Amino acid sequence: MMRFNPSTRRRGPAAPRRGAHTSRGVALGLLLGLLCGQAGIAGAAGSRTAWGFTPFPYDFTLEAVNRVYDIVENDATLFAVHRDDGVPWQEALEDKPFPKKVREEWQARVGHIKPHHKVYVGLAPLSTDRESLAEISEGSKTRKSFRKNALNSPEVKQAYTNYVRRAIDTFDPDYLNIGIEVGELTSRNERRWHDFEELFAHVKAAVKAEHPAIQVGISFGLQSLMEPRNAELSRPIIERSDFVGISFYPYMSAFHEALGSHRLEPPPAQWMKPLDWLRAYTDKPIAICETGYTTETARLSKPRLEMTGNAELQKRYLLDLAAVAARDDYLFVAWFLPVDYEALSRRAGFEKGSVMRLWENIGLFDAEVRPKPAWSAWQQIVAGQVDAASAPAPAAPAPRAQAAAPSAGGAAARYTFDIADAKRRFKGSWHDKVKLSDETPSGAGQSMRWSFEYGDRFQWLQAQLERGDLAGASGMRIAVKGAQDSFVVVLFEESSGEAWWGVVPVKTDWNTVDLDFAEFQIDTDKPKKNGRFEPDDVVRVTLADARGFEGARGKQKVWVTDWTVY
Repeated sequence: MMRFNPSTRRRGPAAPRRGAHTSRGVALGLLLGLLCGQAGIAGAAGSRTAWGFTPFPYDFTLEAVNRVYDIVENDATLFAVHRDDGVPWQEALEDKPFPKKVREEWQARVGHIKPHHKVYVGLAPLSTDRESLAEISEGSKTRKSFRKNALNSPEVKQAYTNYVRRAIDTFDPDYLNIGIEVGELTSRNERRWHDFEELFAHVKAAVKAEHPAIQVGISFGLQSLMEPRNAELSRPIIERSDFVGISFYPYMSAFHEALGSHRLEPPPAQWMKPLDWLRAYTDKPIAICETGYTTETARLSKPRLEMTGNAELQKRYLLDLAAVAARDDYLFVAWFLPVDYEALSRRAGFEKGSVMRLWENIGLFDAEVRPKPAWSAWQQIVAGQVDAASAPAPAAPAPRAQAAAPSAGGAAARYTFDIADAKRRFKGSWHDKVKLSDETPSGAGQSMRWSFEYGDRFQWLQAQLERGDLAGASGMRIAVKGAQDSFVVVLFEESSGEAWWGVVPVKTDWNTVDLDFAEFQIDTDKPKKNGRFEPDDVVRVTLADARGFEGARGKQKVWVTDWTVY
């Protein structure tokens, strides 16, 4: 690794926060401008999410090192530092200089962090088995017996806190992961997980006392986090974190199945369902600390596993991930490496079937540093140019029409939203909850109860439709009621990205509202296509409440039933 002198970064001004109070007209304008970006899965990957790589080289050559740094410097808004190769425990415990190799590697990275980069630093108190204490860094004078210490021992607490402090002083991070994939402990060693909870609390308190602006969390393997027991054990530490970090390689489902996790479905449900589950599981900010998708079949010898992928799936995953990141306002996404490392595998002697080769072909460039199809998508994402037309279809099937019911003017319903399935079908924004309720205008059947608390933000629910579900429709009828008087925007989005909206008043008593599609207005902040509302082409519907921007506060509940399109 080359030696570089550290450079001083100048941080730009913080992004402005949304205003707390605005008129209804401004609130509606803001809402409609952002619905398909923030709330809608079809939205472009905006500037709020930082995108980047680790500078992992594809070969042991100066050319490879410099080529990767060139990509990281010029084609990323995030610089990811991933330190998972040991800790100089004794030097950290005594707060002495770290081994020369550690210092040089850290400083080499600092020299390539640019002013436009957000900086993410991931550190690991555990070894790569995600259970035992981290290995001893090369050149450290730490005794081997040190690794027998418990995670919550005074020695480990002090040493790891000092190690984290040194990383902060070196890299000046915006986001700090003090436990790379430590969430795996929930399934591998529950006792040590509780020991780590003590270590986490100790280190986080020290960091926040000295650097309150740094956002601190740990990372979890998404597939294992989805296991009910793991999700339950993880909640306390997630609640104490500033963000939930995620490690996710969807093509590696078979690997995690061998470790006890449930199988992921075929693409695109392979990634869409876990990502949707994640947003429903927590309202904490989400950060993808490492991810990727292979373009070649990855094989493991022991146990014998085969994990498939190709260039088309890689590009589709990347675009879908960008849309979800925009929808759910991810802090950042770190694609683990930019270039396939086949050359490095050969020089290092990694055998075929070795676990070290499972990530070999996740780069957006092949082993000859030629761009793969996903590279053009990456450039669009980083530039904020991913538009609604390239949005993903959901992994879950759309709600299907029920038997025809009478609607306005006696017209037969062309589509009836399945309220009984609403809890699964409708995805919401932060803190939103969707439940079924027996409260209906007639006293029979069920309604969907949408609960949230007003703040300086939009509240929204969204469901996917299949193209053609609303074919030939001219209007809709919906029965609504609220705990407070309000209004709800109903927005239908076509596959082209063009979107149309109408407003439903919400009263504290049941109110049945008919909306004529001919009176719907176009969302002028979305790219205009043909300027005609075409229900046949609708693929997505969103309900949204923007009263938080008018100063509304307190808890709100909105009941919805008898929702038909005719």
